[in-house]
Amino acid sequence: MDKASELPHRGTSPYGPLDSLWAAIRRSIPQVTANCGYTPYPAQYDPPMPEYYMRVSYRHRGPYLIVWDDDKGQFRWHNGPLAGTELGDLDSLDTVTTSIGRTLGAGESFAPGSRALASPVEAEEDGLAGDADDQEHD
Repeated sequence: MDKASELPHRGTSPYGPLDSLWAAIRRSIPQVTANCGYTPYPAQYDPPMPEYYMRVSYRHRGPYLIVWDDDKGQFRWHNGPLAGTELGDLDSLDTVTTSIGRTLGAGESFAPGSRALASPVEAEEDGLAGDADDQEHD
């Protein structure tokens, strides 16, 4: 028997729906902390933990778990204030990430390099507050 066959299962899985969601979150709401996890013995917990999940949080909200429901083909909240609520399917990742961002209070994100800001306070701090007509033009 070779050494590789003696190694325990490490919880790796092929690329799946949670990986697609993770990539969508990184792209559209990068301020949200997200990571995929694996529970080797999910039934030993009370209440049972999902085998595969995504943990998300933003500032003081979370961490909450999101799971993929194979039977329904939907992402859903596993815990937190919306536990059991379906978020959407793989064809609606934009809607799913928007819902996650709003639930966590992260708001909408903007494309990298965009000067759009999340709040008027940030605009004032960056010196961008005020009407465009008030600015001098060359």
